[in-house]
Amino acid sequence: MAKGRKGFFDRAEQRGSELDKTGIDGKPVHKSLEDGTKRRYKDAMNIWADYCTKTYKDPVKAAYDLKTLKHFTKGIVWGLDGCEGENDLPSAKSARQVWKDFTAQFRRQNDPIPRNTTLSVTNWIKEQIKKRGLPASKRPRRYASDNHLVHLGTQLWERDWFEYKRPGIRVSTWSETLDYGFTSARVGEYLESTARANSGRGLYHRDIIFIVFRNEHGKPEFAAQLTRDAKGMTWTPDKRPEQAIHEGSEPRPFLLNPILPKLAMCLARGAFRDYKTIDDVFNIPAPPEKEVYQLFWEPSICNCPFYEGATTEIEKANSYSTRLNDLGRRADYVKPPTIHDFRAEGLHLIDSLYSTAQRMGHGGQWNERTHRQHYQPNNPGTDGQDAYLRGKIRTIVADLFRGMTVARNPDLFHCLPAEKKAELEASPEFTSMDSELKFLKTQPPSQDRDRRRREIYRDRQKMRKKGLRHAQKAQPCERPWEAKAEIRSIGGYRSRFQRIRHLMPERSRLAKSMFEVSCLRSSEGHQVLQDMIVLYKQEKEVTVRLGLEPDKCHCHPTELSVEPAKSVTPKRPGPHKGFRRWPSKAGLGVALSSTPNSTTPSWKHIYMCHKQYLSGSNGFAELCSLCNRWIVGLDVWEQHCQSHLIAPQTIPIQCDPLIYGGTLGAFGYCPICLGNTELLARDRMQQFTRLDYWMSHVTKCTEELDRGSAAGCSIPWCDIPCENALSRRYHLQDVHCAQFNKGFKRSSQDVTAEDVDEIPSCKRGRKTLNNKLTAGPVDPSIPTEKYQFIDETPETTKPPNSTAVHSRAIGKLRKKQSSAKQPNSLVLTVVPPPPLANCPTDVKDDIAPPTISNKVFSEVVAAPVELAPIKPVRPVSSSPTLPHSKDTEVTRDPTEEFDAVPLRILTSPMIESSTPPSDLRTGTAQECSGEHFLSTSAQADWSGPNVSFSVEESSDLDPDVQCLDLKVVELKVELPISYSPHGPILVSDSDSEATTTLDRCVNTSYQRPYREAKASLPPRRQLEGMNLLHQNAFSEIHKHQAELHHAAELEWVRRGYPRIGWRRLDARIRKFLPALDGILDGEISSPFLAQTKLARKRKVPQTIGNGNGEAGYYGPRGSQIMRAQIIREFESQFPRRRRRNQALRRTGFTDFVSKVLVPELAAKLIEEDMGVDGGKAREILRESVALGGIVHKLH
Repeated sequence: MAKGRKGFFDRAEQRGSELDKTGIDGKPVHKSLEDGTKRRYKDAMNIWADYCTKTYKDPVKAAYDLKTLKHFTKGIVWGLDGCEGENDLPSAKSARQVWKDFTAQFRRQNDPIPRNTTLSVTNWIKEQIKKRGLPASKRPRRYASDNHLVHLGTQLWERDWFEYKRPGIRVSTWSETLDYGFTSARVGEYLESTARANSGRGLYHRDIIFIVFRNEHGKPEFAAQLTRDAKGMTWTPDKRPEQAIHEGSEPRPFLLNPILPKLAMCLARGAFRDYKTIDDVFNIPAPPEKEVYQLFWEPSICNCPFYEGATTEIEKANSYSTRLNDLGRRADYVKPPTIHDFRAEGLHLIDSLYSTAQRMGHGGQWNERTHRQHYQPNNPGTDGQDAYLRGKIRTIVADLFRGMTVARNPDLFHCLPAEKKAELEASPEFTSMDSELKFLKTQPPSQDRDRRRREIYRDRQKMRKKGLRHAQKAQPCERPWEAKAEIRSIGGYRSRFQRIRHLMPERSRLAKSMFEVSCLRSSEGHQVLQDMIVLYKQEKEVTVRLGLEPDKCHCHPTELSVEPAKSVTPKRPGPHKGFRRWPSKAGLGVALSSTPNSTTPSWKHIYMCHKQYLSGSNGFAELCSLCNRWIVGLDVWEQHCQSHLIAPQTIPIQCDPLIYGGTLGAFGYCPICLGNTELLARDRMQQFTRLDYWMSHVTKCTEELDRGSAAGCSIPWCDIPCENALSRRYHLQDVHCAQFNKGFKRSSQDVTAEDVDEIPSCKRGRKTLNNKLTAGPVDPSIPTEKYQFIDETPETTKPPNSTAVHSRAIGKLRKKQSSAKQPNSLVLTVVPPPPLANCPTDVKDDIAPPTISNKVFSEVVAAPVELAPIKPVRPVSSSPTLPHSKDTEVTRDPTEEFDAVPLRILTSPMIESSTPPSDLRTGTAQECSGEHFLSTSAQADWSGPNVSFSVEESSDLDPDVQCLDLKVVELKVELPISYSPHGPILVSDSDSEATTTLDRCVNTSYQRPYREAKASLPPRRQLEGMNLLHQNAFSEIHKHQAELHHAAELEWVRRGYPRIGWRRLDARIRKFLPALDGILDGEISSPFLAQTKLARKRKVPQTIGNGNGEAGYYGPRGSQIMRAQIIREFESQFPRRRRRNQALRRTGFTDFVSKVLVPELAAKLIEEDMGVDGGKAREILRESVALGGIVHKLH
């Protein structure tokens, strides 16, 4: 069909214009907004809504009332804060911007406010701005010159002590800084800015053209052209500015070569299609005159962002801006230069050298007035003096004054001086926080307590940071050429890189070579590029510590494994306990073929391993952290230490142990012992690898020095004067990086029973029966063991020859020893049970264990179960009052009572005491069942594995610790079950309501006060180590689990639940995702969301699970599938949805999925399964939770 007006709409219909008529209505169409603009509009409307709520006015009608609008805008002017808090004034522009955002959004939703009204309010705002005295602009225009760029580069490469998550971030950060400085780009033109959130816009490989050309000297030179995604050019991409960067016609320091970091990043990624190595790109010859050779990208990488963030997505502008700000502070800027400061300087220089049109193209500007109003400096850079006198025009003076807009203090504090820190911590506000923290530590654990503690810690950190900022601003910068070493060395930050540079050979070389002046193709340039590529590829900056190389691990070849080593139990545990093993050269006799991976042992392991290896043959060995070599022999070590003390310049003035990159970079020394000439050299240079040990030693030595020494620094070669002991302490902290304990920690030998009684019960450790029973002379004929609880796993080793009792009130149990106190006697009542079948002879002679009857319980128990608090138990060493046996059991954790729960049907042993429930302190180890559930009852009969014991206790024994003798055990069991036409019924212990056994046995939960973690279950491989009672119970459990599952399947059929097709479940879930999408957006209401809000409003404590039934009869298996699919579908959209949905913001994405979306999805699946409405589906969901937990549990 020919072109023309004839048949115009016919062609449109043929092309589908009439198929979709969405949006064809009488509503006005507004301009689409960016996410940042939407947030501003929404914030302005929220302020208006709050004002209307407070003044009881209609939000729509009140917007047309001039009096109301004046009152509203006056509140805006006087209510805004500046960017630095309450004491900082906002700019007049900020106040006017809130008014503009409000009128713009109101106009999009309603009829616009009359022009006369808005003009009157604008004039009213100007009057209020004058009354409050707001500045005209947010901040004065600043200009970051090339001098500031060099300061940042010097800090980044030569002095920086900061450790980035990846070493490659250092390379990309400098590349980005050079790009912004040399191209005068806005922050969002290379990275994804907040104004373009989730847009993915920025610099991609396809936006860069790499070439080789022949320069003015006939040499090949690299150049690149960057296409910037400029502001206001979204719909005109063909107009985007293009900037060229190059090596430079004259040799410059490698630091200022913008091609160097980019070339290193491209070669490290393998980004070039035809060139993969340094030699490949350096061998490209110079092309003919006015010709170029282009370096093409790999097709797979062409559409990837050039600057990647933590993931493969483009880096966020906030991330880089934060890094640049932190780098500027480390480079001694109180207010570091920003990207816009570099842009302003660049545009000013371009304006002085090029035409207006070129300057506008360089800056990506449409309006000529933009530069004059926002970027042109007040000092135009002219030399009126020499122009008037007809002399040589000078620009250096104006350039220096323009550079002073970004001030720098070479002696800037990087941490609060010790004296100022002490004043801050002594302030009433800080001390009140400390007092509240001490009070909260005595309170039982709860969510409110933990939340409040986090708030206090956060507030204290803010106070320290605010105090540092005030100290930096008030810090004078007087006579920089006479800078005092004491001020420059405060905190030891400026010297940290020098202390650890030997750990990073690439960074150490770059710290020098980056400032050399040469061309990129020289030997120096080749080495710089090679080091930068290696640094960019590294996972961490410190790969190997000199003296602690991986081949110094001497683990036996048979012990080498990538799995965690088993606990060591011989007389000498050795240094390998709990560390990973990996093939070492010392163990296998072969050299390592690759860089150590994740199975590489830590520096602590290698240090202890090699030290023990060398000490075994020579008696003593130590690693000198100053020389990075091992010294063998005590006399040799003494001489070596003496050689360092004779040459004190080899000893750094910073004495703290320094960890960098997960490796010990420098050992710690005591600044007091270093100056004590009465000690041996090896004692003066005692090395510390642990910070806590070092702090305790320094604290003790400092207090001794304060008591018996005159003023002055303890280190002889430190010439900084100290007037008194207090000033010396401050000096040690500031210059020598000493740290002191707030108070001495008494060792466990100094802890008395009175001290333990003063500790709140919630903070005490676990007591054991053995603490009381071993309090006296132990019969040497009785074999004894001690138990070490490491990660709640008991391990037996031989006890040391000591006789002190150590309570669990402090730390984990590491030693158990006897004391001189005689144990209390027990009143025993023997009730001999029948002998246990298949019991070993040695056990029968010592203990008469209880038997387990296999009778089937069929009686109906009408009375409710009477419960009593009990204690879980663990095995400990034998006591003098009982014969030693592996079957001896003892109560555990008497200070942590938990609510007894109804019995675990067919799975849990039961215990019963003849004493009242409140005095019950006995128990048996319950390590057989899937979960630990214990209960007691006064009425019980025989049944399967559910066993209860009766014990008489002496009143003389400590009520918190009681003994259980298996010879006085009276066997009982209880099963409060009745049978009904619908199946077995468990009698409730609270309201006497009958519930099915299936529901009750699943809904019971193991509870401790303030703890929700389940007790650990011994693995099956430990079956041989169990006593006979446990072995029988272990077998019964597995038999009854099958019976329980069969009973659950019968109940499933009786209730008419459908058979679930797991293979089709994913496809069924996808049908309901749009409905879940509406809930996430807040457009669709959900009863589960209402329940969650109500629970939060009533401050119901959170527990394991969601309380909404989750997936009902789909069980944990279905719940896991639903949760995974929901997270996979909506996780990437969470940041955007979080801003829209207030409930999602308060609940959090994970909780929102578990508590709202998974139950909602399960209810919709049940609707489809059962053919019922939503209300009935939710009822089925709640009723079938227990059944689903049995039938469809996770495997």
